[in-house]
Parts: sequence; structure tokens; C-alpha cells
Amino acid sequence: MIGFIKDKLYSYPFLFVFLFLISISAAMLFSRIFISLSVILLLVSLLDKRVFFVSIIFVVIMLALKFYYGECHLKRPFVGVVEDVRLSKSISLLVSRGSCKFYLFCSAKYDNIDVADVISFKARLKPKDTVRPSFRRYLDSLGVNYVGFAYGIRKSEFSSYKVFVKIRKRIEDEFHYFLSSDVEYFLDSSFLGDNKFKSKIKKDFVKTQTSHLLVVSGLHMGFVFGLFYLLLYRLFSMLPWIYKRFNLRILSSLFSLPFVSLYFLVAGFHIPAMRSFLMVLVFAFGVIFSFESASYNILFMIASIFVMINYKIILNPSFVLSFFMTFIAIFLYRLSFRRLQKYWFFLAFTVFMSLFSLPITDFYFGRFTPLSFLSNIIFIPLFGFVVVPLAFIGSLASFLPYSVFKVWLFDVINWIIGMFLKLEAFFALYLRSYSVKLNFYEMLFVYLFLFLSVIVLSKLLPHQNSPLQTPGQNSF
Repeated sequence: MIGFIKDKLYSYPFLFVFLFLISISAAMLFSRIFISLSVILLLVSLLDKRVFFVSIIFVVIMLALKFYYGECHLKRPFVGVVEDVRLSKSISLLVSRGSCKFYLFCSAKYDNIDVADVISFKARLKPKDTVRPSFRRYLDSLGVNYVGFAYGIRKSEFSSYKVFVKIRKRIEDEFHYFLSSDVEYFLDSSFLGDNKFKSKIKKDFVKTQTSHLLVVSGLHMGFVFGLFYLLLYRLFSMLPWIYKRFNLRILSSLFSLPFVSLYFLVAGFHIPAMRSFLMVLVFAFGVIFSFESASYNILFMIASIFVMINYKIILNPSFVLSFFMTFIAIFLYRLSFRRLQKYWFFLAFTVFMSLFSLPITDFYFGRFTPLSFLSNIIFIPLFGFVVVPLAFIGSLASFLPYSVFKVWLFDVINWIIGMFLKLEAFFALYLRSYSVKLNFYEMLFVYLFLFLSVIVLSKLLPHQNSPLQTPGQNSF
């Protein structure tokens, strides 16, 4: 037994670091009973000194940051960087200034404020502890210290990311001018990560349980990476001098990463996009560079860093969902499903990703749509292979001079994506959702069944190995 634990500590050190951090966080947030689990994990980590010392260092930093963030003093004038913007009946802003974070409501006349803007403001503020418990848990998960109503907001001309803010602003302005309202709101939300108008179009996506398409996530960045990877792979394969000397997988992936980074910078600097960007890099490096044995460690390391910086992030459904679904993506890929023919693999991967997402979304949101896996099978490929390329074409066309060709191009984009939204509305009309609330232990039982089923099925399915590259292509 001790040999088995040592082997797992050596193979997956950051899994134990992550579990140790989670247990400490749960002890501070929920119950002191989790301290016992922390002690057990710490004793187990003594079998590997690397894990033990890294765990201690991470927890010490987490406690130091907790004290640092806890000492948030209101100092005037109020100045901060906008991390997120949402629009419903009013506008809400997530603003960061050093160790302080503010969740601000403001008048609709400030709808020109964007993510990464530096603003100065006057506000009536109160501690987050004075709001209702459910809203307080959400604020805790964001690391917010104060909530209130802001007025007299002024934007600063200075921004560390001014060039990317200008690019984003140009694209949004052109989308507004050339596209219909629904298509504009959809692309702003799903492609550019702008949450302002998401509430106007999310009804159909919620009914079909495809609302994850409206938030820039690892799925979106994965499609961006895959789009440029396939284009570059095709391009390099047509150049004999490159094809004969380099590994095309490595070369294509390396040249795809700058496009993913540019997309991340343009799509915004809010926390979900940042987390998704890091996690899709984990998946990309694990798959493309054959770091499969390290992919779990990199994933748990990134998750540990997020928990260390803000231990209350474990209350945030967005963090839990993105981390867990990235883990599931790596788990499914590492099974022998990947040896299926590529179309069968894609179908199996999409179906099981949808099935694995159902219990945790039901646990958090209490809604269950029995045929949501069907809508995901249809809309995820359409989004990735139709919407994402068209959104990129529209983004590039935004910088073209006004012409008949530009108008025609946006008309085509508007019509195709409009048809996508009509298909979404058609599914929403006939798919029924039910109110089902799983408790934590029921969710664990469902996942145990799913994991066992997938493992058994992967052993039974016939496989077809994909063709290997020639030795001459592995010289990179």
C-alpha cells in the first residue's frame, strides 16, 4: 500500500498539493472537520519530500495572501481596472485596485466602459458581509471586498493593453454597424467575451443547455487553436522542404499558439478567459507535444495556483466547471477512444463530454434537459466549424475599408449565423427542461457510474490506429 502511494506521489505530485489546498480552503469556509483531512494528506505527502515542501509553501503563500487581501482599506480617490462588465437592468462592474476588489452597480449611461479600462469613480460602498448569503458567496468566489453603487465614473486614457482594447472596440463597432442585433449580441458574447448583452439572447441557450457557448471558455480557445492548427498543418504539408525536415504536428502547434494568445488578448482579460486560456494550453501541450503523463500535473498545478491566490474560488461554479471539464477532456483523450477513426472519436468525445457536464450543471443550477446531449452534439460542431471561422473572418473584415465586398461579406455572415440562432430557437421550443436538484453525494455516485462505464466501454470498442509520421518528420 505504501509503495502504491509513493508511486502516485511521484507520478502526480500536484494532485496531492491541490487536494491539500482544497482541504485547507474547505476548513476555512465550511467546517473544521476538514482539518483532519488536511493532516492526513500532509502525513501522506511526507512519503515524498517534494510534495511535502511544495504543499507547505503553497499553503503559507495562500494564508499570507488571505491576510493581505483581508486588509483592504478604502482610500480615496477610488481608481481601478475593470475586470468584467455585465448588463441586465443596470450595469455591474468588477473593479480591482491592489488588494481591493469592488462589485459596482451603475447607471446605463456608462455602457461605454469595457474590460481592461482604467476608471476613477465615486461610490456608495458597503462590506460584502451585509448582502444576502447567496450573493455573498458569489462575491466571495470573486474575491470582492465591497459592493455598492458607483456614480461620476471617468475613464482614463491610460491602459496597459490599450492597443488590444482599440482592436476589440473596432471589431465591436463594425459588428454593431453591419450585423443584426441578435447576431451582434451573440458574437459579442460568444466570441469576444462581452457579457453586456448576454441576457438578451441567453434564454434559448439555457433551455438547450448550451449556454456555455456564450462564455469564452476552453471550448472556444480549443476551436481557435484547432482551426489554425489544421490550416497551418495543411499549408506546411504542401511545402516539401518543411514536410521532410520537421514534425508537422509540433510546427503547426507552435505557430498556432500566437493566434490563440492574440484571441485571448482581444477577447478580454476577465478571470474565466484567463483560466480557460491557461487550461487550453495544458490540453494543447499535453496532446500535441505528447506530455500525456504530465498533463494532469500541469492542470492540477494551474488549479493549485488559482486556489492559492484566492482560496474562496472553490465556491465559484465557473472555476469548478472549467477545471473539471478540462480534466474530463484529458481523461477521455487518454483512453483508447483516441484510436478510433477521427469522426467516430469526435462523436464519442462530444457525447461523453456532454454526459459528464450534466450532473455538475444540475448540481449547481438545478435544471435538467434529457436531450441536451443531442443539442450539444449538433451545436458544438456547428459553433466550432461554422461560427468561429465566420467570426474570425468578420473580425478581419472589420479593418477593411468600406466597400461593396465588405457589405456582401457581412451579409453572408449575418445570414449564416442568423440561421444558427434560428436553429437554436427551434430546439429550445421543443426541448423540455426539468427542475432536478442533485445533492453532493448523489452527484458523486452518478460520476462513479459514468467513469466506470467509459473505462469499460473503451476496452470493448474496436480501434483503428492512426497513421504514424515517418522518421524523417520527427527531426524537429
